[in-house]
Amino acid sequence: NVFILKPSEKESHLLQSDGKALQDFDIKTSNYENLQAAITGTGMKNDINLLANWTYSLPKGTFTKENLKGNMAMITKLSHFPVYANFISKHLPWIHTVIMPDFTHSISRVISDPEFIKRRAGGDSYQKFWELAADALRECVMAIDKCRKDLIFVTEYHAQYDPNLQSYDVFMPAGKMLTEKFLITSYFDVMLFTRLKITNEDTDLESVEYQFVTKPTTRYPLARCLDMFKETYIPNDLNLVLTEFRNHKQII
Repeated sequence: NVFILKPSEKESHLLQSDGKALQDFDIKTSNYENLQAAITGTGMKNDINLLANWTYSLPKGTFTKENLKGNMAMITKLSHFPVYANFISKHLPWIHTVIMPDFTHSISRVISDPEFIKRRAGGDSYQKFWELAADALRECVMAIDKCRKDLIFVTEYHAQYDPNLQSYDVFMPAGKMLTEKFLITSYFDVMLFTRLKITNEDTDLESVEYQFVTKPTTRYPLARCLDMFKETYIPNDLNLVLTEFRNHKQII
C-alpha cells in the first residue's frame, strides 16, 4: 500500500513489510506482460511517457493489485514526479502513501547538471535559481494538490545547523540562492525533525534513541504537527505519524 519514488540508485533504507528489500516497479495489462513490453509495444520512449499516456487514456479500474509487481521507481528529473503521482492517484487506489526519500538529492541533481552549471553569467545565473524554485514547486508541491485526498505524500530532507541561531533548518543545496526562493517549509502540513537523544557521549550508537520533534523548540523552531501529538518528542516511527495524521484528517 506504499509506493517509493527514489531519486538515486543508492540502496534504500526502506524495506517491505516482511523485511525484504523493495522491488522495482513493474505492471502488466491485458495486452502486455510487463512494463518494458508495454513501452516497446506502444512505441513509447520510456516509462514516463507510457504512464503519462495511461493516466489520461485508460479508465479507472484498469489495474488491480494483481497487476502490480514492485513498489519502487527511480525518478531522475523533477518533471517525472507528477507523472508517477498522477498515475498512482488514478490507477492504483490501494496505494495510500507515497514516500520520496531524500528530496535534497533531487535538487542537487539539477544543480549539478552541466547545463545548469553553464548558466553563470549575470542575470542568467540569478534567474536559473528562480526557475529551479518554480519547477520544484510546480512539479512536486502543486502536483500533490491535484491527487486524491486520501493519498498522503512524505518527503525527506537533510537538516543543517546554524551555530549563530543555535537551531536547525532544512538544508537546500546552493544556500541562500535557492532557500530565499523555494520556501519549502511553508508547503507542508506536518514538518518533523529527527533528534538523537544521547544521555552519555561515550554511549554505543546502538543505544542512542532516535526521536521525532513534533513542536517548535529553540533548537528546532520549524517543527510542527497540527497538534496531533501532545508530546514534543515521540518515537521515530513514521507509521505512528501516518496513523495519527489520517485520524486527524477524519476529525477535521
